[in-house]
Amino acid sequence: MIAGVLRKSIVMMIGGNLKKSVIVMTIGVLRKNFVMMIGVLNEISVVVNVSLFVAIVKEKIGNIFNLNLKERICLLEPIGLFRKVDPSPTSLLSLNF
Repeated sequence: MIAGVLRKSIVMMIGGNLKKSVIVMTIGVLRKNFVMMIGVLNEISVVVNVSLFVAIVKEKIGNIFNLNLKERICLLEPIGLFRKVDPSPTSLLSLNF
């Protein structure tokens, strides 16, 4: 910076989200550049928020699916409907009839 004095640059990161980006200038010579910078930071914040949301949703759906599968296996194991076979990717569980 040549003509402007950067007095404050506060970027608070809470849980990976950009919450605040406050830039206060005493002489507004490079104001356009800083407005663009704030816009970029806001875009990064949106991308981070969306990524975190997608990751959380995927994790929750995965956990629900795993729980449902485990519950079904636990319920059916005492009856003897499921027995373990060779751990190949195509056949992990088989039915006993």
